Amino acid sequence: MVTHEDIDNRLEKDEGRLSDIDSKLSEIAELLKPLPEMQKDIAATKEIVEAYATVKNAGKFIKWAGSIAGAFVALWLLLKAGVKAIVL
Repeated sequence: MVTHEDIDNRLEKDEGRLSDIDSKLSEIAELLKPLPEMQKDIAATKEIVEAYATVKNAGKFIKWAGSIAGAFVALWLLLKAGVKAIVL
């Protein structure tokens, strides 16, 4: 049979657990306070990484376009030299 003392003991135990949970939640809340600032820093870092990736891709495109332009110039010079050789 459950007595009022047993119930009282259980309630006291539960109050202790609840106070432990409350203190841990308070600690977690304190730890999470700087989170919005960290999110801003992460967003700024992400923007920098994206800008770097854009510059890197632009560099690859310029290198590719330069190679194509060089090939056209070489072809043009060869054709020009070939035409002069035929005419002379």
